[in-house]
Amino acid sequence: MIGNVREFAAPFMPYVRQFPRLVSGTVSIGALSALAEGIGVSLFIPLLSGLGDQSPVQGGNFVRRLNGVFAGVPAEHRVSTIAGCLLAVIVLRSALQYGTQALYSLLDARVGHYLRSNIFKQCLDVEFSYWERTPTDKLLSTLGTETWRASHALDTLLSLAITLSTLMVYVAVLLLISWPLTLLVAVALLAISVLARLLTRRLVGLGRLATHANTVLTKRTIETFEGMNVIRVFGREDYEKRRFDKASSRVSRVFLRMNLMKGSIGPVLELCVGVLVVALLVFAVSFADNLPALLVFLLILYRLQPKVRAANEILVTLDTLRAPVAAIAEVLSREDKSYMTSGPVPCRGLRGGIRFECVGFEYPGAERAALEGVSAVLPFGQTTALVGPSGSGKSTFVKLLIRLYDPSSGQIFFDDEPLRVFELQSLRKRVAIVSQNVYLFETSIRRNIAYGHPEASYEAIVEAAKQADAHEFISTLPQGYETRVGSRGVRLSGGQQQRITLARAILAQPGVLILDEATNALDSMSEGVVQRALHAMRGKCAIVIVAHRLATIEQADNIIVLDRGQVREQGSFQELLRRNGLFARLYELQFRDPAAAAQPLQ
Repeated sequence: MIGNVREFAAPFMPYVRQFPRLVSGTVSIGALSALAEGIGVSLFIPLLSGLGDQSPVQGGNFVRRLNGVFAGVPAEHRVSTIAGCLLAVIVLRSALQYGTQALYSLLDARVGHYLRSNIFKQCLDVEFSYWERTPTDKLLSTLGTETWRASHALDTLLSLAITLSTLMVYVAVLLLISWPLTLLVAVALLAISVLARLLTRRLVGLGRLATHANTVLTKRTIETFEGMNVIRVFGREDYEKRRFDKASSRVSRVFLRMNLMKGSIGPVLELCVGVLVVALLVFAVSFADNLPALLVFLLILYRLQPKVRAANEILVTLDTLRAPVAAIAEVLSREDKSYMTSGPVPCRGLRGGIRFECVGFEYPGAERAALEGVSAVLPFGQTTALVGPSGSGKSTFVKLLIRLYDPSSGQIFFDDEPLRVFELQSLRKRVAIVSQNVYLFETSIRRNIAYGHPEASYEAIVEAAKQADAHEFISTLPQGYETRVGSRGVRLSGGQQQRITLARAILAQPGVLILDEATNALDSMSEGVVQRALHAMRGKCAIVIVAHRLATIEQADNIIVLDRGQVREQGSFQELLRRNGLFARLYELQFRDPAAAAQPLQ
């Protein structure tokens, strides 16, 4: 038993140590409650002895001393005095039990918050590669479900410690009453405990199955909610309902099997201990001279039975909770994860420009480098466009620029200072990005626009929306700028979402503004307005445009053409066309067919 407890507790102890006083207080008060229970049960010996002819009861030294405690009490008051002491002990034990439960609740709340907070911080701190390789549904399941089960695991562990304290008190009293009989009973109870462990061995596997089934169900739910538009467009409601029902049914079956197996332990143990108690009762009646002590022995044994059963059930529960504790430990572990190191220098803004010097980057496990020997300059106040076929390294270029990753080789300079020397948060506050994959928070339009600049005035928010061609449609909404956009902006069209994210970037007044095909969801009129807004921002920041449609970058000051992770060409739009190189071929390919002009480069 002790080995199992240590094995379970090992990965969880770092989090237990966060609340040493609360943990020790809970166990201490629980142990005092167990001691009070032992004292109360022991008082039945002198109480039963005083109900007869008041003659001394034969027995061991412990029994004689208990009777001796009340030897000086007059015979007519002895029973009432002992009963009063027994009542006082019961009241004390009840108060201690309530204190233990209150500390349980407080500890459960503190540990749950601690785990959720640290997992969330881990998600914010860990390198971006962790997000790219870890399924979102797994993290959501760990954060939303497994943290509750893990905090319950700590409660269960402390409950086991208190239950063992109670067992120790009871065993001590039994040994004091009759150690030969106690040893005989211990052998019988040990055999019963071994039987219970044999019955519950499969519960460990069922616990893992339950965690996996719950994760699958969470994944199905997330996919359905996030893909609701696609589901309805293709009429796949019945298919998704069948998939959800299958996952939900599997969760129900696994938990049913686990609960049925857990429920069988109690009746089996109760039957075995019941047989033992009946045998001891027959033995007690045969020795009437020690009847009060033996009756108390049986009473303690009877009280011991649910404690032994509880200890076994707790061990079973601990087995089923290994999986969530392991999941928590895996997410919180720092040994198998990479972290972006923040520099010591606050980033005050961009004045000169950004420079890539022989920058290379390779994703873990990739067959070839995503970038190799890239050198480029992104001047402040000018517009630089990144173009190239799919897989050429444009997205990696941007990720390195905003320091989601660090280069495998080479250096990136921000105003002649290496990018690594800047504080991460202050650096990223100087960079704004408008991506193809628009994300809006489930709050008002005003708060979404002001997300990167929360202290901005209402007038500044409106001005940014005007520059992004968003003010007109916002003004027609029922609540205007206070209109809530729904989950991921579902109440707005794609073009409206794009314009709000552009307004958000403009309001942030960044040193670097990155547009990853930011006008893709806009109509031609709105795109023209946005182009004029970007033109108005020239001179105020370095603008970087990741372009698929080459028509959107005709006014760029400089174009960097990437192919297979290397810079193939650099120059203005007209210069690159005159060179008749890769850019010219891409341009011809895209505009040879008018329908291809709106398509991404392949």
